[in-house]
Amino acid sequence: MDTCHSCGRENLQPGAAYCLYCGAPLRSAPLSTPSEAYPTRYLKALEKVERLGTIIVVLSAVALVLVLI
Repeated sequence: MDTCHSCGRENLQPGAAYCLYCGAPLRSAPLSTPSEAYPTRYLKALEKVERLGTIIVVLSAVALVLVLI
């Protein structure tokens, strides 16, 4: 079993390239491109978080305008 250096959890799949919990690479050698460094599900999750942040900012601005009216 490999232990993730990022989150510290033990991965149940021996020889896995990425952590099953946080998606960090389990290899010690650095990878060349971000698409190789993180699995697709991790990159998609980051995109969702960025969109959610934008939505929260817009809703906060709308709420502020409504309170001031």
